[in-house]
Amino acid sequence: SASRWPDINGPYTLHTTANAALAYSPGKKADGSNFGGNVDPGKGLIVNEVLFDPPSGAAGDANGDGTRSASEDEFIEFYNDSDQPVDLSGFTLFDETNLATNTPRHTFPPGSIVPARKAYVLFGGGMPSGGFGGAVVGVTTTGDMNLSNAGDVITIKDTQGNVYLTFDTAIDGGGLDFGADQSVTRSPDIDGGFTLHTTANAASAFSPGTRTDGSGF
Repeated sequence: SASRWPDINGPYTLHTTANAALAYSPGKKADGSNFGGNVDPGKGLIVNEVLFDPPSGAAGDANGDGTRSASEDEFIEFYNDSDQPVDLSGFTLFDETNLATNTPRHTFPPGSIVPARKAYVLFGGGMPSGGFGGAVVGVTTTGDMNLSNAGDVITIKDTQGNVYLTFDTAIDGGGLDFGADQSVTRSPDIDGGFTLHTTANAASAFSPGTRTDGSGF
C-alpha cells in the first residue's frame, strides 16, 4: 500500500519504506500497532530548526536585515505542536556555556506568545525583515545566542527555573555537522528526525518560520 509516514501527519510513501516487514496495515499504524483512542493533542513547544552556522556572505543573511552576521543570523525555530497557545513570557534561554553560570542568553519578554500550530523564530540579533511565513519573530535580549558549531546544548527554563525544553546536539542531532553553512531541521517538519537542511531541500540552506519547502505551517 501507500501509507503516510509518520502515520497521520507524514507524507505518503510505499508501505515497505515505512516498515520493511509489512506490505500494508489496514486499521493499524505502519508498524502494526493500534492507533490511540484519542487525537494526539501535541507535545507543546518543540525545536523544529536551528541555524548554528550562517553561510558566508549575503547567503547567510538569515534574518533579512541586509547584513550577514555570524551571531545575529543564528536562529532557533520553535513550533507549537498543540491546540493551545504557549506563553514564554519570563522564560530564559541558555547555551551550554552560560547554563553553567545560570546567565541567560535570552529572556523572553512579556507577551511572548506562540499561537497554536504556529512557529516562533528567535534570531541572535539584528533587525529581522521579511514575512517568515507569518511566524512570531524575536531577537535575543543579549544580542548573541553564541551557538557553537562544534556542538552545543540549548536549554529553556520556565519562570520558576525548571528546565522546560532542551536541544542537545549530541542527542537530537547526533552525527550531523553543525558547521556546514546551513541549518539542521526536522524532516518531515514537526514530526521527523533532524537532518541537514539541504538534505531536506537541496534548494535552500535554511527556512526560518516556514517548512523546509518554503510553505507556511
